[in-house]
Amino acid sequence: MVLPRTYLRQWYANSRLCRLRSHSMPIPSRRSPHPSNLGSHKIMQMTDEGADHEVVKIAVLAEVKANFRPEFVNRIDEIVVFHPLDEKNIASIAKIQLKSLEGRLAKLEIRMQISDAALAEIAAAGSDPVYGARPLKRAIQQQIENPLSEEILSGKYVAGKTVVIDMRGGNIVFSKLQ
Repeated sequence: MVLPRTYLRQWYANSRLCRLRSHSMPIPSRRSPHPSNLGSHKIMQMTDEGADHEVVKIAVLAEVKANFRPEFVNRIDEIVVFHPLDEKNIASIAKIQLKSLEGRLAKLEIRMQISDAALAEIAAAGSDPVYGARPLKRAIQQQIENPLSEEILSGKYVAGKTVVIDMRGGNIVFSKLQ
């Protein structure tokens, strides 16, 4: 439900939401995260320059103040600035994402093994300096899930088999474990 601007003002002002001018309902006070890429370019630039984390946080707060009205900024309890992800972090996230695929394959009684080279390729394809690991899920889907599902549907991999995902000639390839 999209609330009109006046309702949002009332909600933030006294933790109550008014409906139809006569009914109001309390809104519990809760912390809710609001992730944003606001200031990400400054984070990247300042991190590359070796700036202290507190200095980066001050710069991001200045960016927030420049982009939002003071009424909203005043309601923010805390700003958490995350460090940019490196290749090792992205590879760890890729392993977590691939566990989901492994679970879906297990329902078909198909096992999966992925080489370090293939994992590194997926991590490289799925990382972006500005967006972090957000493109990773798409890279896994395009480079592993879609081609592998086509091969499963064609009957190449059946229950009881193990799919080995590896790199060959700069491409991700699938093979059966003998």
